[in-house]
Amino acid sequence: MTMTDWQLALPPLTDVPAELFANPTAAARFEWIEPDGDGGWAAGTAVGANTRREHGLLVVARADFGDRFVLLSRFEEVVIAADGERYALGCNFYPGAIHPEGYRALTGFSLDPWPVWRYRLGDLEVVREVFRSRRAGALLVRYRIDSGEALLETRPLFAGRGTRSVAAANDLISFTAESSEGLVAYRPYDDAPAAVLTFGEGEWEPAAEWFYRTVYPREEEAGDTRTDDLFSPGVLHLPLREGVPTTLACGIRPARVGRIDRRMNEELARRETLAARGRALAVDDAPMSELAARLACAADAFMPRSGTAVPVATGFPSGGFHVRDALVALPWLARITGRSEECLGLLRVLAGRLLDGLLPDVLGDGKSDADERASVDVPLWFIEAIAAFGARGHDVARFWPAVQAILDAYVAGTTHGIGVDAEGLLRHGPSARPLTWMDAELQGQPVTPRTGRAVEVNALWHNALLRASALSEAGSRAAELNERAAACRDAFAAFWCPEAGWLADTIDATGRQDRSLRPNQLLALSLPHPILTGEQARTVVQAVESFLLVPAGVRSLAPSGHAYDGRCGGPRAASEARRHLGAAWPFWIGPFARAYLRVHDGDAPARRRIRDVLLRAVEPSAAGVVGHLPERVCAEPPHRPDGNLASAWSTAGLIEAMVALTDASRGRLS
Repeated sequence: MTMTDWQLALPPLTDVPAELFANPTAAARFEWIEPDGDGGWAAGTAVGANTRREHGLLVVARADFGDRFVLLSRFEEVVIAADGERYALGCNFYPGAIHPEGYRALTGFSLDPWPVWRYRLGDLEVVREVFRSRRAGALLVRYRIDSGEALLETRPLFAGRGTRSVAAANDLISFTAESSEGLVAYRPYDDAPAAVLTFGEGEWEPAAEWFYRTVYPREEEAGDTRTDDLFSPGVLHLPLREGVPTTLACGIRPARVGRIDRRMNEELARRETLAARGRALAVDDAPMSELAARLACAADAFMPRSGTAVPVATGFPSGGFHVRDALVALPWLARITGRSEECLGLLRVLAGRLLDGLLPDVLGDGKSDADERASVDVPLWFIEAIAAFGARGHDVARFWPAVQAILDAYVAGTTHGIGVDAEGLLRHGPSARPLTWMDAELQGQPVTPRTGRAVEVNALWHNALLRASALSEAGSRAAELNERAAACRDAFAAFWCPEAGWLADTIDATGRQDRSLRPNQLLALSLPHPILTGEQARTVVQAVESFLLVPAGVRSLAPSGHAYDGRCGGPRAASEARRHLGAAWPFWIGPFARAYLRVHDGDAPARRRIRDVLLRAVEPSAAGVVGHLPERVCAEPPHRPDGNLASAWSTAGLIEAMVALTDASRGRLS
């Protein structure tokens, strides 16, 4: 089967507006990512320039670095026409300059279904495609020319560094690559993996050269003005011929480029299957069906390769495996991708890291045990994830010892002041670290101190007790868990603020309420075992809708809050510090949708309202990773993306909302 035989059933292509290419700085705000399923990726921008330290064509996961490793940064590509005219495809930022200016020849960039660039080079039209073949274990770069012949000069530029650093020219780097027919292998440093370039017809020319002072604009905006020096050991000469695509594979092992058509069709089929699974969530509504197809393809980015349980990034560009994000997201990602076994494998990995009832916040980040287990809610999300898979028919009995260990530790009391108080509520702190999802710090101090009893933590605790009761096979244990859940439910009344009409965000050790209006209280209404119902639940939803809901997410603090700061961007430390002072989070659309539909009994007006919320949440923005949802957006218009530009739990939040909407339309909303 050839590409022309293939009838795609994928979401419509996503284009970057062509008029933006006249302004490379603006066009470079549109990014793309192709994950490898092993924790690494290829990533860049619509104009071909790298604007972040994390951008690169071959970024691999290295456990011993505690970080991703940027091996191959980019290609310097020049098309030489039959008349000898040279056309550079690249676009790079240097101090005070952009060179070369390949963006001037760009006529289009789209996600179709992977990154595709189209160039007009004199009388030639050249198409460049980049996609990650999980079967081949390599990034495939494919070039097509519309007519005639040309020569492609491709110079690989290597970084040989972690994603959090930059490189400087040095004499320790290897100055030569090993080459043979159809293959070039280059290892920049002894402790780095080798990058392997595989091709068909072509010729390698050794020509060592440093490329100095690459600038990364997104890093400069975040306050990092360091420049990057990149090294190239030579140039690869590849022929371009009409009707014969030229393919170059990049990986850490050789790939069979002769099987490119097969690999392309396999990858298209894989993505088509994902899209079809997504559409099944909204078969009677064309716009929602296409949204669901896009969400399925986005969800796939956070899944390990089939048959593996490798912790992959839960967000880009940070690249870390953030455990809370993963636990929130995994049931919904599995629901839309059908990849439950891989998700359960990740849960088994996490169960093995349980200590004193606590789980790590981040995997593979080089933190000590004391530092990494500093969250009160992460173990409760673990129980919810286990129960969610169990409710969908999966055998989760093997996780019961871990669930019991968490509950026992919380009842007995564990580190960071986590334990159950006399009334039955779960308390935490004092601690040197913030222990809830609002974990931003500035100069070592929590930005949003929430010591005491947090509203969402107790909603999760109540839910975890009842979820565990259902999982328990011992009647006496189930009775005990039910009693504790009832005590928590009774004591939860202390969170109610009758004058405001919503729930307090926290209650401190003296009983004082923090009455800030935040989205955290939505979990008291949206979890499988809600702790708040009736008229109080209705007024909470009304308050959230009125003061927190914006087109792309739910604000983390109402504008009336004394600490509210609706700005985003700027220096990284300041941006991170503000992320819970008003920034809107797409993830919370899921709990909001479920809570909204519940208090309105899933009626037709409520369904129309949530449908509108979903469609507005994915309207094209002025920036971001094409085809993905950001971790958060600015609280004020135009709601620019901030934080991770591709986020697992943002994707999961919209999937949850879509599932809730579909269930409500079918009269199955629980």
